[in-house]
Amino acid sequence: MKWFAVGLLSAGTAAAQTSTITVTDGTGNTYGAANGIAIDFDSSLTPATAPWTPGSLVNGQEYSVDSVSLRPASSTTGGVYLGVYTINSSGAFSGFLGASDNSVDFSTVPSGDFVQFTFSGINVTADNVAGSGSGLLYFGFQSVQTASGNALLTDAMNRIDGFGTYSMQDYGSQVMSYGTITTSRALEYMASVTAIAPVPEPSTLAMLGSGLGILAILRCRKA
Repeated sequence: MKWFAVGLLSAGTAAAQTSTITVTDGTGNTYGAANGIAIDFDSSLTPATAPWTPGSLVNGQEYSVDSVSLRPASSTTGGVYLGVYTINSSGAFSGFLGASDNSVDFSTVPSGDFVQFTFSGINVTADNVAGSGSGLLYFGFQSVQTASGNALLTDAMNRIDGFGTYSMQDYGSQVMSYGTITTSRALEYMASVTAIAPVPEPSTLAMLGSGLGILAILRCRKA
């Protein structure tokens, strides 16, 4: 019976797993008018192109956004925060979730280095519809930690080499240029998220209570 109760305790909790994605070709090609990046936290990304590790995101799972790293190529705006939004309508941003804990002065970053923005309290629910849905977030460069709407800063960033169409399905992200998603470019980036353990179901809590009750009765009988 002791093992029964312990098993129920284990069933009611889940270890938080951190997943990361890295999209880069390392060649240092510049996109000159990026003001951010659209990232789709999607369970259906093409694994051979841009896999999440150690495994794909889970459709319907809620994750905390831990960090996003980018490779600035040059800077004209000084220190910037990375704001997070859920809606982009013709370059007007809304659905503000918050901004990065830190600001970064791109002018101090050696060319080609990744710079990391960290986040607290910003969550996203993964889906399996590339380019839309609950998993799509917009990250915009801004000078403040409050909502900036469409007044976003622009900087040159390193992009994936080549021309053509860069789908969310293949890369998980696309460049934002003056608030508009640019499907002909994909930025080099890294992102990290941690799965949020679900709250135990009422039935699980009831079973746990029953198990602990039985364990208590057995202990009383032995006393």
